[in-house]
Amino acid sequence: MKIVLVGAGLAAQRCAETLRALGHDGPIAMYGDEPHPPYDRPPLSKAFLKGERPTVQLRPDVWYRDHDVDFRHQRIESLDGLEYDRALIATGATPVALEALPHAHTLRTREDAIALDEALATTRHLAIIGAGLIGQEVASAAVARGVRTTLIDAAERPFDALM
Repeated sequence: MKIVLVGAGLAAQRCAETLRALGHDGPIAMYGDEPHPPYDRPPLSKAFLKGERPTVQLRPDVWYRDHDVDFRHQRIESLDGLEYDRALIATGATPVALEALPHAHTLRTREDAIALDEALATTRHLAIIGAGLIGQEVASAAVARGVRTTLIDAAERPFDALM
């Protein structure tokens, strides 16, 4: 049975690992729109914004070869034309991009984190839309670098929506 995993994040990685652990010996193809195999995202709002570049890949490249998981850097718009018996759609969320604002950043990928880190080096004031965990971590990293920071959120206080 050929399995296709659309998305190359933590969910797709864990699915591939579980399939192999349960004895699935058929082909597994994992498609991701980033050039990197699945990686750990929490360091993007922590270490990366401190100028650090830790290894964040969930498994070394050799793991994919050894476990016969074909990682492909390819954006999938439709399952039409793909050969598979089962498919898992694990693409995650896409942040709202504010293209009309020339200095606006999103934080979802390694490249986003590096660009934001570089921007923080020359930024004097930062406005962050969203005072959830990621927004607060970005704010903390910015304040530690001497950047005046404003958090903007619909909730009166951070985490109110979670209570």
